[in-house]
Amino acid sequence: MKKAEHKLKYVRRSSGKKRWRRKRKLGDRLGRVPEEERKDPEKLEAELEAEESERQRKQIHTERVRKIAGRFFQVVLAVLCVYTVFLIYGLMSTEYVYDENGNVVPKIVTVEEIENRDVYALLYRHYLQARGLYEDILRLDYRLSMDEESKLIATEYEELLDTVSSQTVAIDGLALDTKYGQFKTMLLEWVKTDAAVYLQNISAAILQNDSQKEEEALACRGQMYTDFLILSENMAVLGENVPGIDVSSLYEWSPENFISEVLEGVQDE
Repeated sequence: MKKAEHKLKYVRRSSGKKRWRRKRKLGDRLGRVPEEERKDPEKLEAELEAEESERQRKQIHTERVRKIAGRFFQVVLAVLCVYTVFLIYGLMSTEYVYDENGNVVPKIVTVEEIENRDVYALLYRHYLQARGLYEDILRLDYRLSMDEESKLIATEYEELLDTVSSQTVAIDGLALDTKYGQFKTMLLEWVKTDAAVYLQNISAAILQNDSQKEEEALACRGQMYTDFLILSENMAVLGENVPGIDVSSLYEWSPENFISEVLEGVQDE
């Protein structure tokens, strides 16, 4: 019986010590709270402002990084689009031939061929301008044949002489190799001689009612027609010697086709 009481007292003592220690620790924790509450309000406000400033700075930096990344992505996307278009254009414009083994391979274009293409393109542009002048003359001739007001048409013939002057200066100023010199001479002579003389004579024949000028104009019309057909044929021959040039349109055009298809509105079946 005494042993049991002794154990019971021992347990009470030990449990009492533990409660005392827990109270002490809780007191220590509670004792630190007032110290934090006693901080200077100004310092606390300054710390809060500093934290807010830092937060805003990080937010601005993040937005700036996003904008830079977005612009970079747009530039990369644009470059990729241009590169894709360039590849597609290269595939479409590349000529292919068969090699010795029968395989299809891209055709290698030499520097000389590129230069020939550039020169031909330049000549072809001036040829088309001369053909446009010829088509304007054919329009006036067609109107004259339809008994329209001849005096008015005569002034329009004279106005085309301004076109003759500008084309003459442009063609004469071309700097070409010797092998293209003959074609340049033919083109220049057609514009400044055949077309110009015809326009002068036909206008004078109408305004002055001069039969002699009319006969000269008719002779010039025939010469102009013949020389332009020769000019078109030579243009086609030049194009056939330049790889990659389509000259079919040169053979399809003629004064007769222009009159029937454009002026009269009749197309051959």
